[in-house]
Amino acid sequence: MTYALGLLFGIVFFELAIRLDLRREVMQILGGSRESLSMLRSQSSDAEKEAAMRTASVRMFAATGMLLLKFLAVAAALVLLYYLIVTIAPGRRAALDASFVSPVGIAFITVATLAYGWVRHAVLERL
Repeated sequence: MTYALGLLFGIVFFELAIRLDLRREVMQILGGSRESLSMLRSQSSDAEKEAAMRTASVRMFAATGMLLLKFLAVAAALVLLYYLIVTIAPGRRAALDASFVSPVGIAFITVATLAYGWVRHAVLERL
């Protein structure tokens, strides 16, 4: 039962990461980094490089802030789920806490979440 609850946490994390589209901010940060590096390698003047770096820095900072906010939203949802489970089944708290810090519990949640993602992807591809 504890592993099923752990799988529930993994599924909630996975679905929220997809729904909130965390990749978009990561790609913006990577794109800004690439753009900055190409600008540094260019033959532009120092003033142009400085202006481009400031603009890219602001965009990357905004993307990083949005990514942080999305991660905080995911964390808040997982904390809410935890307290909901503990409220409904208070006897499961110790086992649930132990599964979150045990290597076997962490490995199970990780592998089961990856399997869920793989199955989800396969099902959605067939639709």
